[in-house]
Amino acid sequence: MCTGATSVALSVSQDAGSSIKWTPSTGLSSTTSFSVTALPTISTTYTAVVTNTYGCSASRKKAILVNQLFDLSRLPLNDTSIYIGEKIQLVVTTSSSNVTYKWSPDNNISCLSCNNPWVNPTQSITYTVIAGNGCIDETVKFNIEVIADFYLEAPSAFSPNGDSNNDIFKFEEGNI
Repeated sequence: MCTGATSVALSVSQDAGSSIKWTPSTGLSSTTSFSVTALPTISTTYTAVVTNTYGCSASRKKAILVNQLFDLSRLPLNDTSIYIGEKIQLVVTTSSSNVTYKWSPDNNISCLSCNNPWVNPTQSITYTVIAGNGCIDETVKFNIEVIADFYLEAPSAFSPNGDSNNDIFKFEEGNI
């Protein structure tokens, strides 16, 4: 259930016995009724112990998961720039274990449902991730500027005479 959402009804058939005791009492409308209303503020496992007229008892447990607000952190921390052809990892982390991730757009991204995809955009772009736990959705945007500043140069001559000056014919490149 979501934090502060409507309550959950819990019940045990009264045919099971003559008395009942619910624990813990936190968030319950009653601890001695066969039908109770639960509104816990944190995830809680409730136990109902039913006792019959002969003193015999049995118990049942019911866990209620309460989705909490979650913190979210990201890497890189700010908008970033890369050269065309480079890739960068976008990371979103949270302390909550039940968060799902949905990335968009699906343009040159390694994973659409993980928290740490690699991206290799060919032009400036904004990637968006929606992190949610079924109750709360958080949206984070990653603006990436792609710099198309590259060069490839071939020498017009070389002198392979062994004097260690221009002896090797090789291309020079930048940001490729």
